[in-house]
Amino acid sequence: SEQSWLHWVLDQGVYIVLLLVIGYLSMPVVTNLLQLGGQHQQMNASFGSFRLVNTYGAFGSVGKARYEPIVSVAYGSTNSTSHEYEWIELEFPCKPGKL
Repeated sequence: SEQSWLHWVLDQGVYIVLLLVIGYLSMPVVTNLLQLGGQHQQMNASFGSFRLVNTYGAFGSVGKARYEPIVSVAYGSTNSTSHEYEWIELEFPCKPGKL
């Protein structure tokens, strides 16, 4: 029917407009990624006042040391005269792993 065809055309028009807007806003991001301006990449930068597109850089690096607490529990003999314990380091599920 004519109404469904008109609905389809309007939907496609909205999709094309959104694609063009995001493509236009992504141009500085791609320029930064490919270093077309002759400058080094800006890491973790936002482009545009609305912050709709941003970049983390292609090959980022962390320049700070990562400090983390280590939690250990003592496991040993139940004999009160023996003071031999084995310390076991606890692993947390949210930690990236042993470093």
